[in-house]
Amino acid sequence: MKLMLTWTIPPENFKETFKRFKEGRADTPAGVKILGRWHETGTGKGFMAVEVEDMTAFTGWLMGWSDLSIQTVVPVVEDEDIRKNL
Repeated sequence: MKLMLTWTIPPENFKETFKRFKEGRADTPAGVKILGRWHETGTGKGFMAVEVEDMTAFTGWLMGWSDLSIQTVVPVVEDEDIRKNL
């Protein structure tokens, strides 16, 4: 399943978030593949596309950031999948 994750990091959490990111804690667990990740510079906002085979691993990984950020996850499909279903 492909998902889009968006996040917002409040300014008071920037320092701890950057620390965890530099430590590699943003690396995904087995069963989760990052298709792309983008950061808005200076705003604390960003988004990524992921392909998830193990929803439990994905959820656990997100929980590791839930104390620092507001996250939204939605399922997404590619053009070809939409065309098949129209």
